[in-house]
Amino acid sequence: MRDLKFACPHCEQHIKCEDDVAGKTVNCPACGREVLVPKLPDEHHLRITTGRVPIPTHAHGAPRAGEPVATPGPPPAPEFSKLAIASISLSAGSLLLGPFGCIPGIIFGYLAKAELRQRPSLQGAELAKAGIVVGYCFLALFTLIGIWLTVKIAKAH
Repeated sequence: MRDLKFACPHCEQHIKCEDDVAGKTVNCPACGREVLVPKLPDEHHLRITTGRVPIPTHAHGAPRAGEPVATPGPPPAPEFSKLAIASISLSAGSLLLGPFGCIPGIIFGYLAKAELRQRPSLQGAELAKAGIVVGYCFLALFTLIGIWLTVKIAKAH
């Protein structure tokens, strides 16, 4: 048996009694007037008899004792388009690779833009655009160098 705790409606004295007197009248120890002991709600009665407390389906409170606590981890890292990364890498690598870097960089940039339209969850639109722009800049530079060398060689002969 468990103790019931409630306040006297007349003098507000705190009263403690056994739960088997729930629904019956007792005399208040402070004022001596008759007081009706409140009945146990069904949920409370279930807790007393089974030791289990019903859990509302809408409750999202603290975990029960002994249950593992789920700690939220860091949010997942965004997934980048590998084609966009390849595009900017090849285009920037044109300093070492020459036109063998900028031309594939431009192609991979356009392939990355198509992939990003098909899969909006991917990141990397800026990388693809940068890969295309840098690739065209290096292509223009190599074209100008090629024209300059051709003219210089033609004048030498």
